Amino acid sequence: MVSQYNLSFIGLLESKKDFTDAFLVRKLWPNLDFDFAWVPSIGSSRGLLIIWNSVLLSNITVVSGSCWICLDFMFHSFSIRHILIYASNLASERLSMWSELLPLTNYSGLVFISGDFNEVLCPAERLNCSKFSPSMVAIRDFLNESELMDLPLQGCTFTWHNSYSKSRIDRCFSYLSAVNVWSSSSLSALPRGLSDHVPLLFQSSAKFDWVPKPFRSIDTWWDHSEFSEFVNSSWI
Repeated sequence: MVSQYNLSFIGLLESKKDFTDAFLVRKLWPNLDFDFAWVPSIGSSRGLLIIWNSVLLSNITVVSGSCWICLDFMFHSFSIRHILIYASNLASERLSMWSELLPLTNYSGLVFISGDFNEVLCPAERLNCSKFSPSMVAIRDFLNESELMDLPLQGCTFTWHNSYSKSRIDRCFSYLSAVNVWSSSSLSALPRGLSDHVPLLFQSSAKFDWVPKPFRSIDTWWDHSEFSEFVNSSWI
């Protein structure tokens, strides 16, 4: 997925790991230009991991809570704050999280909040649901107070389902200014794999003129007896 869509960063939910290191991340990211941040699981549930391209994103600052990671970075002269969340399935804990996240939305740059919100915005986003619940009202209140907008999703109606239920609980909030900056941007659902959630892809067709990429290598390569011969025979 990272290679196919040329991702600048990726957020993974429900890692179910109480510890994450670079060895694990190297299995997930296809090149050496990466850095990452994570939140441990609670028992055998939850856990967050965010991985980013350390060449494309700069001036990185990371803060986190028990169920969210806030990543501040520069992307092609834009200051961006991305908050990856995994909301609790308990309404009381979600209400506490909205209060916790609200100050983080007060940011001078572009703000995105994405992840599993474990709640829908209206009854139509949940199969066989016909009325608003207090928890739905709470997330809508958060959306209004933060002045964020729910980005329209292309490709599917529901982002999660099991054998008897379907709902759109995975989504992305952003300021309208982000859409104005990237008028060609879109949020789309990718094909579902083994998970009961579909992956979401935010992308823009805008072209950026990146600076030349620096040469990088692993130190142990230089100690290999065949390394010099390999370079001589393959260098173009």
